[in-house]
Amino acid sequence: MIYLGPAGIPHGAKSTRESMSILKERGLNAMEVEFVYHVNTKPETAEIIGKEAKKNGIRLSAHAPYYINLNSKTKETVKKSRIWIYRVAELCDIMEAPIIAFHPGFHHGMKKEVVERNIRRQLNYMLRKIQKEGWSVLLGLEVTGKKSAWGTIEDVVEMCKDVEGTIPVVDWAHHHARLGGGLKTKEDFEYVFSKYEELGNDVMHCHLSCIRYRDRGEIEHQDLGQGEPDYGPGLSVFKEKKYDIVIILETKAKDDDALKMKRMLGL
Repeated sequence: MIYLGPAGIPHGAKSTRESMSILKERGLNAMEVEFVYHVNTKPETAEIIGKEAKKNGIRLSAHAPYYINLNSKTKETVKKSRIWIYRVAELCDIMEAPIIAFHPGFHHGMKKEVVERNIRRQLNYMLRKIQKEGWSVLLGLEVTGKKSAWGTIEDVVEMCKDVEGTIPVVDWAHHHARLGGGLKTKEDFEYVFSKYEELGNDVMHCHLSCIRYRDRGEIEHQDLGQGEPDYGPGLSVFKEKKYDIVIILETKAKDDDALKMKRMLGL
């Protein structure tokens, strides 16, 4: 089954709680709760959001703060990054949102093996805490769009093979930008799916948008149809998959673009 919805509250909604019935009315069934700038939702509010989502058939996920960096040269930043993820993990457990998407970290001029060792260590550290608390959530390692950030599709898949309790978040636009325009043909889409399928997961969680980029990768996200990539060549690949795919539209158009993608997929 393909789940579709926006990153953040849809147009016309005044709150995350109110979003659930609006999404259902519009024929959508997913939403990413955005904690990208702050994490100040109260547990009791998260419980209400979760109940509303369940009542309206909305599959929830969450995005942790953009400023997380598990490979920072500053120990305090790494410590704060863990704390922010813990806060989101607790809220996700209450809301029954099974995946936290986040950007793991930046290279900072370090060798790849050092970066990955540092990120792996922090992931395992956090997962021990998550398991101890009994929070039912997976850490979603996002494919990143800037070449200065760790997170190619290949790197993310290999890390997830190595660290139980993690799952890739396939950001199609980021992948496209990192490669200077890497999604052009049906085969380009099939390659990304083939890498993901090395894990044998029963669900793919992904972000989708158009994107502006330069030599160093991502500049900014754009609405569907405003630029690259063209998702046309990949539509049949999405539709033929037998496992669940959650598609979160990370665009300003939000639910409008989610509905546009729903029409493109013929759903």
